[in-house]
Amino acid sequence: MRTSLARPPQATTTMALRTRLVVLTTLLPAAILQSAEGCIPDEAAAGRASLAGTWRSSRVPSGTKDNTTCPLLQQSAGHRVLRGAQGWMEFVAHGCATTSVGGLEPLLATLHGRTVVMVGDSLSMAQLYSLACSVGGTSILIKAWGTGGPRGDALILRPHEALFAFISLRGSSSRHDGANRTPQAVVRALHDYAGLASTDVVLVNFGVSYSPMITRSGQGQFMKSAIQFIQEWQRLFGSPRDPSLPLLAFRETAPQGWTPHGLYPGVRKAHSSGNCSFFIGSNKAAVGEVCGIAPHNPYNCGLTPLLRTHHVPVLPVWAATATAAQQFSNPPRDCTHFLNPGPVYQFWNVLLLRMVRALRGGAALQSHLHTNNTREVALLRAFVALQARDKPGLRLLRMNTEMQLEAEVKPTDPDVLQLLSRRASGPRTTAVAAAATRAVV
Repeated sequence: MRTSLARPPQATTTMALRTRLVVLTTLLPAAILQSAEGCIPDEAAAGRASLAGTWRSSRVPSGTKDNTTCPLLQQSAGHRVLRGAQGWMEFVAHGCATTSVGGLEPLLATLHGRTVVMVGDSLSMAQLYSLACSVGGTSILIKAWGTGGPRGDALILRPHEALFAFISLRGSSSRHDGANRTPQAVVRALHDYAGLASTDVVLVNFGVSYSPMITRSGQGQFMKSAIQFIQEWQRLFGSPRDPSLPLLAFRETAPQGWTPHGLYPGVRKAHSSGNCSFFIGSNKAAVGEVCGIAPHNPYNCGLTPLLRTHHVPVLPVWAATATAAQQFSNPPRDCTHFLNPGPVYQFWNVLLLRMVRALRGGAALQSHLHTNNTREVALLRAFVALQARDKPGLRLLRMNTEMQLEAEVKPTDPDVLQLLSRRASGPRTTAVAAAATRAVV
């Protein structure tokens, strides 16, 4: 059972000020949630509505880490070293006047004591690494490594604070797939081993659109994966609307910037000259306004209503991201991933933490679990269980904050949990460690 901290006594002046703020709040439009942390429409914060607005130039937020101050970012596409402003931007939602959605730093306390699992594609992995770096680096990185190089799956263990996991789904990216990785297998591993509680978060995505021709079968595969995931979640955990269960949310499929329609044109055309395009203007930046315009946003147009019908909140990133000018990681060769660190992933994480606060409250402190690392071991057990189902030859690498290899083990080894735990010690393999540091997955 998880505990929470009691609120300290409030001084009379503080209570009086709070009363005035409550009165003021009642005078604001009901659909807008505005605070010192930023402004966001209330329904969008709770994952029940799309999010439209505009981007404007901004300074790089203080404390933002790049791949030199947080080497973990070197594990994702789009990683970079910050030099000057680098075109940083902030998002202002419609209805918020000139107040932006706000920065990530005031929200980081929300992560304390939580386990955050992101399931999906390489964009989800980059979002997770960006979030982990925002809280000050990593204690341990557990990385899956196949016969051909790094795989997507990763654990970022920060005992006494937040724990992070990325789990790839079959179909989200062929390079990251597990041999038997299905939505049902992921849900079962999380249910049987991870020990998730109501304060924890599972954010799911089912990949991006890899073809400019959206066929019924292609859209159907996304729908099938979503239905399988939800049905297995309902069978094992219960209804997603139950606040006593882990928060299950869906991140909208991200827009791409391939010319001319945004979607990936295939490997032969993907390396042509030019730049990444932005195919939709801010005046059209709402999911409902583009669902009839093929082939811009077919997957979200099908998935979002389905998920909300099953009471799964949706992180509304598509429309806002589609208008974020020139934030792709390597145009024109990569018009899918975004700069990391950069305003897009940070914006997604602001939305995520605002959703957590709206639906699950503030920080979740579980001090009784910190002494024996129960949460860490449980998450590690779920991670290993998934890897053990995959192709032979898979190894798990344990790396420290500087991405130096400290241990290497097979997921089927009987002492795998001990070798990968915080007390693990083992020989360093220089060649593998160097390759892991350079890896971009």
